[in-house]
Amino acid sequence: MSGIVVFNIVNIVGANIVLGGYAISLSIYPGHREALWGGITGDNRIIFTI
Repeated sequence: MSGIVVFNIVNIVGANIVLGGYAISLSIYPGHREALWGGITGDNRIIFTI
């Protein structure tokens, strides 16, 4: 395998592990979801998520 293929595989696998960790953490500790926004409320959240 070339270096580029290995690089892409590592990045794809690593990204899925990180995003999966976020999803699991947010589902286990739903009370902490609001704190992750850092005080951003209302319509500003829509802007940041887009």
